[in-house]
Amino acid sequence: RVRSSAASDVYKRQVLGMLRMGADSEEQTIMNNLVELYNNMTAKIITASTPEESKALYQEMLSTAKSMGADKLDEWADSKYAEKKAAYDEIKDIGADY
Repeated sequence: RVRSSAASDVYKRQVLGMLRMGADSEEQTIMNNLVELYNNMTAKIITASTPEESKALYQEMLSTAKSMGADKLDEWADSKYAEKKAAYDEIKDIGADY
């Protein structure tokens, strides 16, 4: 069961590794902004003085991410994943017998 789960994870990573955003695309801009948000908020969340403050900061980060276009990026990635997965499935077993 663990091996199957690990193989599934590797498979997903291979397909996700095929996703590429254009350098000047809206998706790349959203991704860059989300990475910056994550980098700015992580230390604040971890070093919050109380668990409640940490949860509030985390919720703030999620809300900000959503307003920055995280849902749009997810939709883009989901559609691209389906395309790339279909293409990967066609070639994944080529040479497997060797």
